[in-house]
This record gives sequence, structure tokens and C-alpha cells, in this order.
Amino acid sequence: MTVEVLLSCMHLNTDAKIMELVSRTNIKGNATIVSQCDKNDYSQIGDIKIIYTTERGLSRSRNMAIENATGDICLLCDDDEILEDDYEQSIIDAYTGNMNADLIAFEIKRTDKRPYSKKTMKIGFKQILQTSSVQITFKTRSVIENNINFDTLLGSGSGNGAGEENKFMFDLKNKHLNLLYVPKQIGCLLQNTTSQWFDGYTISYFEKHGWSCRRIMGSKLSIIYILYYIITKYSYYKRNVSMFKALRMELKGWHRL
Repeated sequence: MTVEVLLSCMHLNTDAKIMELVSRTNIKGNATIVSQCDKNDYSQIGDIKIIYTTERGLSRSRNMAIENATGDICLLCDDDEILEDDYEQSIIDAYTGNMNADLIAFEIKRTDKRPYSKKTMKIGFKQILQTSSVQITFKTRSVIENNINFDTLLGSGSGNGAGEENKFMFDLKNKHLNLLYVPKQIGCLLQNTTSQWFDGYTISYFEKHGWSCRRIMGSKLSIIYILYYIITKYSYYKRNVSMFKALRMELKGWHRL
């Protein structure tokens, strides 16, 4: 069983710069690196496949990486992440102990100090919404054979905000594949990194959020979640916009789909 890291980055247009990123991220084995830059090219250095592309959008980049992956298990990785020295073995051990799993999410140390469960468990609706892309690993064959891709209308560079990993997981769930969480840390995110899609709780944010919620969850579930979100997140956005205005913009985005 082999693990392959899939990493997307921006504006790195030489092999030397890519290998600096590989070293900083602590990638130990197989990897496919997709750099969105100003050229279309391909190279390989040892176990590292490097794809340079002029296409834009994080989801497009990840789909390209999946298409070129040869490992049994894929690990999504960001360019602001440092992997643990034993990440490969931790992932292999998890899949060996859970042979029916098609996707396993792990722990990533984060600055928000969000607590993780200490128990291995199946991933349901709530857990999908709480999972970020850097936690995700999956069996390459399960994703390819079920024709599952990252939605190119979601994610950084799409203009519609984030949520591409959540829709990816919902699509897996809807195919009746097995999603699991294992309480093992495989990496950490660097501090003080800037989001490429979140500019604060603006009017535009709420409209995009309503749009993406419906695309990710469908009509009925998304309405329930939007109401829940507007109420529970009020303390975060109340200085920027009223609850009524936030809800109105969420519903405007929901109707736009």
C-alpha cells in the first residue's frame, strides 16, 4: 500500500522552487505537485511529479493531481502545512486496520485549537461540515471508479468561496462509500497564513455562503443549515451586518443556484 501526497500551489514556476516547498512541507515519498503559474509543463524528480499549468482554481488543480496520481492512497496537502515524519505509516496503519474505509480523515494541528474526537468513528453529516481538506485521505481507486471530482465551481479561485472538500465528501457519502475519522495527527498548519477566499463576514460572503450551501447539501438540508449557521455564528459577524441582513443575503445566494 502506497501513499501519495497531492499538493496544489501558486506561482512556483521552477523545479527548484517546487523542491523547496516539498522540503518545507516534509513530504517523504510519492507526491504530485500542481503549480498554477504562467506555463504548461511537466517534470519528475525522483518520486515527485510536477505539473505546471496555466489553468486556475483549486478544485481544477486537485482534479488534475488525482488524474495523475499512482498511489493507492491520496493525501490532500496545502502549501502552508508541515507533515509529521511518520505520516505515511500512520495512514497505512489506519487503512490496514479499516480495510473497508474509502476515505479517512485525520487530525491536523491548527491555530484555532478546535478539539478533535479521541475515538475512531464514522463520518456523518455534522462531521463532513467540520472537516477541512488537509485532514482528508482517500483510496484513489474508490474516487476514480465512482467518477467523483472536486467541484470546479467551489473552492479558492472559483469566486464562490470554499466548501469543495465538503461537497467532495457528500458525493462520496451519496455513493454509499465508507468515510471514517481516525484520531491520529499527521501534520500541522503554519501560523499567520492568509486565506485566499475569506475576507471577513461581508455581504458578499453571506450570499456566496448561501449559494455554496445549496450546491453542497441540496435544497432541504441547506435551508436548515443556513438558519442554524446564521444563529450560531451571530457573535462572529454582528459587528459587520445584522442577522436579518445576513439571512436575506444567504437566501439570495440560495435562490441564485
